[in-house]
Amino acid sequence: MPNITINTEYIRSWNGIFKMLQLLFGTICVGLIGSEFDNAISYSDFSRCFFLIVTCTFYIGTFILFISYFISPSAASIIPKTIYELIYHAVAAVLLIASTIALMVQIHKKSDVASIIAKTYNTLLASSIFALINTILYILSAIMGFGTYGDD
Repeated sequence: MPNITINTEYIRSWNGIFKMLQLLFGTICVGLIGSEFDNAISYSDFSRCFFLIVTCTFYIGTFILFISYFISPSAASIIPKTIYELIYHAVAAVLLIASTIALMVQIHKKSDVASIIAKTYNTLLASSIFALINTILYILSAIMGFGTYGDD
């Protein structure tokens, strides 16, 4: 049975801090947007569905990366040197900003604002604001991934 070593140094690094913040804001986004879904999803809910899919996808991916870095010191030293970190965070930032803009446009349409209850509007707006903060974190992680790519 392999030994599992907890990598406490990773949590204190900038990469670890960014991952923990991405997980925190991802949890908030998934929780807020997930609470707004019901069984009747229509065509007008495309942006909500897209936002939920993107936030869930990168939340799960970031969680897997965080756990692998936290449990394995070798993963925390090898994976950031590959191009995977750069591509993952760049794609996450692009898709998250696209889904956030789509959600904000939908909730700010004049025809939709009249039909959306104030609680729903505030929840969706809060979720999109947290997603914008998370997008900034993914951009910073992509920049860090570019800086560490190819380091020996």
